[in-house]
Amino acid sequence: MPRVLEIAIQTAVARQGVAVVVLPGNVALRAASGRAPRLQFDAPKPTVRPSDEELAGLARMLNQARRVTILGGAGCAGAHSELVEVAGALNAPVVHALRGKEFIEYDNPCDVGMTGLLGFSSGYHAMMNCDALLMLGTDFPYQQFYPEHATIIQVDIRGEQIGRRTRVDIGLVGDVKATLQALLPSLEPKEDRAHLDDSVENYRRARQGLNDLATGEPGHKPVHPQYVARVLDELTSPDAIFSCDVGTPTVWAARYLTMNGQRRLLGSFTHGSMANALPQAIGAQVSHPNRQVVTLSGDGGIAMLMGDLLTLRQLRLPVKVVVFNNNSYGFVELEMKAAGISQPSHKGLTPGKSMRFPAGLGGRLPD
Repeated sequence: MPRVLEIAIQTAVARQGVAVVVLPGNVALRAASGRAPRLQFDAPKPTVRPSDEELAGLARMLNQARRVTILGGAGCAGAHSELVEVAGALNAPVVHALRGKEFIEYDNPCDVGMTGLLGFSSGYHAMMNCDALLMLGTDFPYQQFYPEHATIIQVDIRGEQIGRRTRVDIGLVGDVKATLQALLPSLEPKEDRAHLDDSVENYRRARQGLNDLATGEPGHKPVHPQYVARVLDELTSPDAIFSCDVGTPTVWAARYLTMNGQRRLLGSFTHGSMANALPQAIGAQVSHPNRQVVTLSGDGGIAMLMGDLLTLRQLRLPVKVVVFNNNSYGFVELEMKAAGISQPSHKGLTPGKSMRFPAGLGGRLPD
Protein backbone atom coordinates (compact mmCIF):
# COMPACT_ATOMS: atom_id res chain seq x y z
CA MET A 1 0.00 0.00 0.00
CA PRO A 2 2.72 2.61 0.74
CA ARG A 3 4.29 1.98 -2.68
CA VAL A 4 0.93 2.18 -4.48
CA LEU A 5 0.17 5.43 -2.68
CA GLU A 6 3.57 6.85 -3.67
CA ILE A 7 2.88 6.02 -7.31
CA ALA A 8 -0.53 7.73 -7.08
CA ILE A 9 1.02 10.87 -5.56
CA GLN A 10 3.77 10.96 -8.18
CA THR A 11 1.20 10.59 -10.95
CA ALA A 12 -1.01 13.36 -9.60
CA VAL A 13 1.91 15.75 -9.14
CA ALA A 14 3.65 14.97 -12.44
CA ARG A 15 0.48 15.19 -14.52
CA GLN A 16 -1.04 17.99 -12.43
CA GLY A 17 -4.25 16.05 -12.15
CA VAL A 18 -6.03 13.44 -10.09
CA ALA A 19 -4.93 9.92 -9.22
CA VAL A 20 -7.30 7.34 -7.73
CA VAL A 21 -6.40 4.38 -5.54
CA VAL A 22 -9.12 1.71 -5.23
CA LEU A 23 -8.86 -0.65 -2.27
CA PRO A 24 -10.92 -3.82 -1.81
CA GLY A 25 -12.50 -3.90 1.61
CA ASN A 26 -10.49 -6.89 2.87
CA VAL A 27 -7.24 -5.17 1.85
CA ALA A 28 -8.22 -1.87 3.47
CA LEU A 29 -8.68 -3.60 6.83
CA ARG A 30 -5.18 -5.11 6.86
CA ALA A 31 -2.22 -3.46 8.57
CA ALA A 32 0.07 -1.57 6.20
CA SER A 33 3.84 -1.61 6.38
CA GLY A 34 5.35 1.57 7.76
CA ARG A 35 8.54 1.88 5.76
CA ALA A 36 9.79 5.28 4.63
CA PRO A 37 8.99 6.51 1.09
CA ARG A 38 11.39 5.22 -1.56
CA LEU A 39 11.34 8.48 -3.51
CA GLN A 40 11.34 12.11 -2.46
CA PHE A 41 9.40 13.58 -5.37
CA ASP A 42 9.23 17.33 -5.89
CA ALA A 43 7.03 18.91 -8.51
CA PRO A 44 8.87 18.65 -11.86
CA LYS A 45 9.93 21.87 -13.55
CA PRO A 46 11.22 20.91 -17.00
CA THR A 47 11.94 23.45 -19.71
CA VAL A 48 10.11 22.36 -22.84
CA ARG A 49 9.58 24.57 -25.87
CA PRO A 50 8.94 24.20 -29.60
CA SER A 51 11.83 24.11 -32.03
CA ASP A 52 13.27 27.31 -33.52
CA GLU A 53 11.62 26.46 -36.83
CA GLU A 54 8.22 26.05 -35.17
CA LEU A 55 8.61 29.30 -33.24
CA ALA A 56 9.53 31.15 -36.42
CA GLY A 57 6.32 29.94 -38.06
CA LEU A 58 4.30 30.95 -35.00
CA ALA A 59 5.82 34.43 -34.94
CA ARG A 60 5.19 34.87 -38.66
CA MET A 61 1.52 33.97 -38.26
CA LEU A 62 1.01 36.29 -35.27
CA ASN A 63 2.83 39.17 -36.97
CA GLN A 64 0.59 38.87 -40.03
CA ALA A 65 -2.66 38.76 -38.06
CA ARG A 66 -4.56 42.04 -37.56
CA ARG A 67 -6.57 41.09 -34.47
CA VAL A 68 -5.04 38.58 -32.08
CA THR A 69 -6.82 37.28 -28.98
CA ILE A 70 -5.18 35.11 -26.31
CA LEU A 71 -7.06 32.39 -24.43
CA GLY A 72 -5.17 31.19 -21.36
CA GLY A 73 -5.73 28.41 -18.88
CA ALA A 74 -4.07 26.74 -15.91
CA GLY A 75 -0.99 26.07 -18.03
CA CYS A 76 -0.17 29.78 -17.67
CA ALA A 77 0.82 29.25 -14.03
CA GLY A 78 4.25 30.80 -13.49
CA ALA A 79 4.18 32.65 -16.82
CA HIS A 80 2.29 35.79 -15.83
CA SER A 81 4.97 38.35 -16.77
CA GLU A 82 5.69 36.67 -20.12
CA LEU A 83 1.97 36.49 -20.92
CA VAL A 84 1.44 40.18 -20.16
CA GLU A 85 4.47 41.13 -22.25
CA VAL A 86 3.34 39.10 -25.27
CA ALA A 87 -0.20 40.48 -24.99
CA GLY A 88 1.17 44.01 -24.84
CA ALA A 89 3.34 43.49 -27.92
CA LEU A 90 0.39 42.10 -29.89
CA ASN A 91 -2.22 44.48 -28.43
CA ALA A 92 -4.13 41.28 -27.75
CA PRO A 93 -6.99 41.01 -25.27
CA VAL A 94 -6.46 38.13 -22.86
CA VAL A 95 -9.42 35.86 -22.12
CA HIS A 96 -9.09 33.20 -19.45
CA ALA A 97 -10.71 29.89 -18.74
CA LEU A 98 -11.87 29.28 -15.17
CA ARG A 99 -8.78 27.32 -14.14
CA GLY A 100 -6.61 30.13 -15.48
CA LYS A 101 -8.31 32.85 -13.42
CA GLU A 102 -5.83 32.86 -10.53
CA PHE A 103 -2.81 33.01 -12.86
CA ILE A 104 -3.96 35.52 -15.48
CA GLU A 105 -6.42 38.21 -14.42
CA TYR A 106 -4.35 40.21 -11.90
CA ASP A 107 -2.08 43.14 -12.89
CA ASN A 108 -2.99 42.52 -16.52
CA PRO A 109 -4.02 45.59 -18.56
CA CYS A 110 -5.13 43.30 -21.40
CA ASP A 111 -7.44 41.16 -19.25
CA VAL A 112 -11.02 41.02 -20.56
CA GLY A 113 -12.45 38.34 -18.28
CA MET A 114 -13.68 34.82 -18.80
CA THR A 115 -15.62 33.21 -21.58
CA GLY A 116 -17.88 30.17 -21.54
CA LEU A 117 -20.98 29.31 -19.55
CA LEU A 118 -19.72 31.12 -16.44
CA GLY A 119 -17.96 33.91 -18.26
CA PHE A 120 -18.56 37.43 -19.51
CA SER A 121 -19.84 38.66 -22.83
CA SER A 122 -16.57 40.58 -23.20
CA GLY A 123 -14.52 37.39 -23.29
CA TYR A 124 -16.88 35.85 -25.83
CA HIS A 125 -16.72 38.85 -28.18
CA ALA A 126 -12.94 39.17 -27.87
CA MET A 127 -12.60 35.62 -29.19
CA MET A 128 -15.29 35.86 -31.84
CA ASN A 129 -13.90 39.10 -33.30
CA CYS A 130 -10.28 37.99 -33.70
CA ASP A 131 -8.61 36.64 -36.81
CA ALA A 132 -5.99 34.72 -34.82
CA LEU A 133 -6.60 32.94 -31.50
CA LEU A 134 -3.55 31.96 -29.45
CA MET A 135 -4.47 29.23 -26.92
CA LEU A 136 -1.97 28.90 -24.08
CA GLY A 137 -2.12 26.00 -21.64
CA THR A 138 -5.87 25.51 -21.84
CA ASP A 139 -8.22 22.64 -22.57
CA PHE A 140 -11.32 24.84 -22.63
CA PRO A 141 -14.06 22.38 -23.66
CA TYR A 142 -17.01 24.37 -25.01
CA GLN A 143 -16.82 24.31 -28.80
CA GLN A 144 -19.60 26.84 -29.35
CA PHE A 145 -17.41 29.55 -27.79
CA TYR A 146 -14.56 29.16 -30.30
CA PRO A 147 -14.38 31.34 -33.43
CA GLU A 148 -15.22 29.54 -36.65
CA HIS A 149 -13.10 31.47 -39.14
CA ALA A 150 -10.04 32.57 -37.16
CA THR A 151 -6.62 30.96 -37.36
CA ILE A 152 -6.20 28.93 -34.16
CA ILE A 153 -2.84 28.21 -32.54
CA GLN A 154 -2.54 25.95 -29.49
CA VAL A 155 0.46 25.64 -27.17
CA ASP A 156 0.36 22.93 -24.50
CA ILE A 157 2.88 20.86 -22.60
CA ARG A 158 0.63 17.85 -23.18
CA GLY A 159 0.68 17.07 -26.86
CA GLU A 160 -2.34 14.78 -26.60
CA GLN A 161 -4.50 17.78 -25.65
CA ILE A 162 -3.87 19.70 -28.86
CA GLY A 163 -6.91 19.78 -31.11
CA ARG A 164 -9.18 17.99 -28.62
CA ARG A 165 -11.70 20.83 -28.44
CA THR A 166 -11.52 22.73 -31.70
CA ARG A 167 -9.86 22.83 -35.08
CA VAL A 168 -6.21 23.86 -34.70
CA ASP A 169 -4.09 25.31 -37.51
CA ILE A 170 -0.79 25.16 -35.61
CA GLY A 171 -0.22 22.92 -32.59
CA LEU A 172 2.98 23.30 -30.58
CA VAL A 173 4.22 21.25 -27.64
CA GLY A 174 5.87 23.31 -24.90
CA ASP A 175 5.31 24.88 -21.53
CA VAL A 176 3.86 28.37 -21.74
CA LYS A 177 6.65 30.24 -19.95
CA ALA A 178 9.53 28.84 -22.01
CA THR A 179 7.57 29.13 -25.27
CA LEU A 180 6.68 32.80 -24.74
CA GLN A 181 10.22 33.67 -23.64
CA ALA A 182 11.57 32.21 -26.88
CA LEU A 183 8.80 33.79 -28.97
CA LEU A 184 9.06 37.37 -27.71
CA PRO A 185 12.19 38.47 -29.66
CA SER A 186 10.51 37.52 -32.95
CA LEU A 187 7.28 39.45 -32.43
CA GLU A 188 6.70 42.72 -34.24
CA PRO A 189 4.87 45.14 -31.90
CA LYS A 190 1.47 46.08 -33.29
CA GLU A 191 0.44 49.73 -33.37
CA ASP A 192 -3.29 49.25 -33.95
CA ARG A 193 -5.06 49.07 -30.57
CA ALA A 194 -8.66 49.05 -31.84
CA HIS A 195 -9.32 45.37 -31.10
CA LEU A 196 -7.79 45.60 -27.63
CA ASP A 197 -9.50 48.88 -26.73
CA ASP A 198 -12.91 47.61 -27.86
CA SER A 199 -12.48 44.41 -25.87
CA VAL A 200 -11.34 46.23 -22.72
CA GLU A 201 -14.31 48.61 -22.95
CA ASN A 202 -16.68 45.66 -23.37
CA TYR A 203 -15.14 44.12 -20.25
CA ARG A 204 -15.55 47.33 -18.29
CA ARG A 205 -19.27 47.41 -19.11
CA ALA A 206 -19.75 43.72 -18.37
CA ARG A 207 -17.87 44.04 -15.09
CA GLN A 208 -19.97 47.03 -14.08
CA GLY A 209 -23.15 45.11 -14.82
CA LEU A 210 -22.05 42.28 -12.53
CA ASN A 211 -20.99 44.71 -9.79
CA ASP A 212 -24.41 46.35 -9.92
CA LEU A 213 -25.92 42.99 -8.94
CA ALA A 214 -23.60 42.57 -5.94
CA THR A 215 -25.22 45.13 -3.65
CA GLY A 216 -27.02 44.84 -0.33
CA GLU A 217 -29.14 46.95 1.96
CA PRO A 218 -28.86 46.88 5.77
CA GLY A 219 -31.63 44.74 7.22
CA HIS A 220 -32.86 43.51 3.83
CA LYS A 221 -33.17 39.73 3.51
CA PRO A 222 -32.46 37.41 1.93
CA VAL A 223 -28.91 38.52 1.19
CA HIS A 224 -28.01 38.15 -2.47
CA PRO A 225 -25.23 35.58 -3.06
CA GLN A 226 -23.39 38.02 -5.34
CA TYR A 227 -23.16 40.48 -2.46
CA VAL A 228 -21.91 37.76 -0.08
CA ALA A 229 -19.14 36.83 -2.52
CA ARG A 230 -18.16 40.47 -3.01
CA VAL A 231 -17.95 41.10 0.74
CA LEU A 232 -15.91 37.93 1.18
CA ASP A 233 -13.52 39.22 -1.46
CA GLU A 234 -13.13 42.47 0.44
CA LEU A 235 -12.70 40.97 3.91
CA THR A 236 -10.43 38.00 3.32
CA SER A 237 -6.66 38.20 3.53
CA PRO A 238 -4.42 38.91 0.51
CA ASP A 239 -3.12 35.33 0.49
CA ALA A 240 -6.39 33.56 1.29
CA ILE A 241 -7.13 30.13 -0.14
CA PHE A 242 -10.69 29.75 -1.44
CA SER A 243 -12.48 26.55 -2.32
CA CYS A 244 -15.86 26.47 -4.01
CA ASP A 245 -18.46 23.77 -4.54
CA VAL A 246 -19.66 22.99 -8.04
CA GLY A 247 -22.84 24.76 -9.06
CA THR A 248 -23.71 28.31 -8.14
CA PRO A 249 -20.82 28.78 -5.63
CA THR A 250 -18.45 28.31 -8.58
CA VAL A 251 -20.33 31.03 -10.49
CA TRP A 252 -19.97 33.52 -7.63
CA ALA A 253 -16.31 32.64 -7.08
CA ALA A 254 -15.52 33.04 -10.77
CA ARG A 255 -17.24 36.42 -11.01
CA TYR A 256 -16.58 38.11 -7.68
CA LEU A 257 -13.37 36.79 -6.11
CA THR A 258 -10.33 38.86 -7.04
CA MET A 259 -7.06 37.07 -7.63
CA ASN A 260 -3.80 38.91 -6.95
CA GLY A 261 -0.98 36.45 -7.50
CA GLN A 262 -1.04 35.26 -3.88
CA ARG A 263 -4.57 33.93 -3.46
CA ARG A 264 -5.57 30.46 -4.59
CA LEU A 265 -8.91 29.27 -5.94
CA LEU A 266 -9.60 25.54 -5.63
CA GLY A 267 -12.52 23.66 -7.10
CA SER A 268 -13.48 20.57 -9.04
CA PHE A 269 -13.17 22.49 -12.29
CA THR A 270 -12.21 19.50 -14.43
CA HIS A 271 -14.19 16.64 -12.95
CA GLY A 272 -17.20 18.53 -11.57
CA SER A 273 -17.36 16.42 -8.40
CA MET A 274 -20.07 17.54 -5.99
CA ALA A 275 -19.39 18.68 -2.40
CA ASN A 276 -15.68 19.26 -3.04
CA ALA A 277 -15.18 22.58 -1.23
CA LEU A 278 -15.03 21.35 2.35
CA PRO A 279 -12.56 18.45 1.86
CA GLN A 280 -10.36 20.67 -0.32
CA ALA A 281 -10.38 23.29 2.42
CA ILE A 282 -9.36 20.70 5.01
CA GLY A 283 -6.37 19.70 2.91
CA ALA A 284 -5.44 23.33 2.25
CA GLN A 285 -5.63 24.29 5.92
CA VAL A 286 -3.62 21.28 7.12
CA SER A 287 -0.90 21.93 4.54
CA HIS A 288 -0.94 25.73 5.00
CA PRO A 289 -1.75 26.30 8.68
CA ASN A 290 -0.79 29.97 8.62
CA ARG A 291 -3.08 30.97 5.76
CA GLN A 292 -6.74 31.85 5.83
CA VAL A 293 -8.90 29.18 4.19
CA VAL A 294 -12.49 29.96 3.17
CA THR A 295 -15.07 27.72 1.52
CA LEU A 296 -17.93 28.81 -0.69
CA SER A 297 -20.15 25.84 0.03
CA GLY A 298 -23.60 25.10 -1.33
CA ASP A 299 -26.31 23.92 1.03
CA GLY A 300 -26.37 20.71 -1.00
CA GLY A 301 -22.61 20.24 -0.58
CA ILE A 302 -22.86 20.75 3.17
CA ALA A 303 -25.75 18.26 3.36
CA MET A 304 -23.59 15.64 1.63
CA LEU A 305 -20.57 16.19 3.89
CA MET A 306 -21.89 17.02 7.34
CA GLY A 307 -19.37 14.58 8.72
CA ASP A 308 -16.49 16.78 7.62
CA LEU A 309 -17.67 19.47 10.04
CA LEU A 310 -16.67 16.98 12.73
CA THR A 311 -13.31 16.61 11.02
CA LEU A 312 -12.79 20.37 11.35
CA ARG A 313 -13.59 20.08 15.04
CA GLN A 314 -11.36 17.08 15.67
CA LEU A 315 -8.39 18.59 13.85
CA ARG A 316 -9.09 22.08 15.27
CA LEU A 317 -8.87 23.66 11.83
CA PRO A 318 -9.96 27.34 11.62
CA VAL A 319 -11.55 26.94 8.18
CA LYS A 320 -14.23 29.57 7.50
CA VAL A 321 -17.25 27.79 6.00
CA VAL A 322 -19.67 30.02 4.11
CA VAL A 323 -22.90 28.33 3.06
CA PHE A 324 -25.04 29.59 0.17
CA ASN A 325 -28.45 28.41 1.28
CA ASN A 326 -30.62 28.51 -1.85
CA ASN A 327 -32.73 25.48 -0.87
CA SER A 328 -31.76 23.50 -3.96
CA TYR A 329 -28.98 21.52 -5.57
CA GLY A 330 -28.71 24.36 -8.07
CA PHE A 331 -27.35 22.69 -11.20
CA VAL A 332 -29.27 19.43 -10.81
CA GLU A 333 -32.55 20.82 -9.47
CA LEU A 334 -34.57 19.80 -12.52
CA GLU A 335 -33.29 16.23 -12.33
CA MET A 336 -34.14 16.12 -8.62
CA LYS A 337 -37.70 17.26 -9.25
CA ALA A 338 -38.14 14.71 -12.01
CA ALA A 339 -36.95 11.95 -9.67
CA GLY A 340 -39.13 13.14 -6.81
CA ILE A 341 -36.15 13.97 -4.58
CA SER A 342 -36.63 16.84 -2.13
CA GLN A 343 -33.94 19.15 -0.79
CA PRO A 344 -33.50 18.82 3.00
CA SER A 345 -34.22 21.86 5.15
CA HIS A 346 -31.24 23.66 6.67
CA LYS A 347 -32.93 25.22 9.68
CA GLY A 348 -29.63 25.96 11.36
CA LEU A 349 -28.52 27.95 8.34
CA THR A 350 -31.51 30.23 7.92
CA PRO A 351 -30.82 33.89 7.13
CA GLY A 352 -30.00 35.96 10.19
CA LYS A 353 -28.54 33.07 12.20
CA SER A 354 -25.12 31.49 12.48
CA MET A 355 -23.80 28.22 13.79
CA ARG A 356 -20.91 28.36 16.23
CA PHE A 357 -18.61 25.43 16.71
CA PRO A 358 -17.55 24.29 20.20
CA ALA A 359 -14.86 26.36 21.89
CA GLY A 360 -11.36 25.75 20.62
CA LEU A 361 -12.06 25.49 16.90
CA GLY A 362 -11.43 29.15 16.15
CA GLY A 363 -13.92 29.29 13.30
CA ARG A 364 -17.63 29.81 12.75
CA LEU A 365 -20.13 28.88 10.13
CA PRO A 366 -21.81 32.05 8.84
CA ASP A 367 -25.12 32.08 6.99
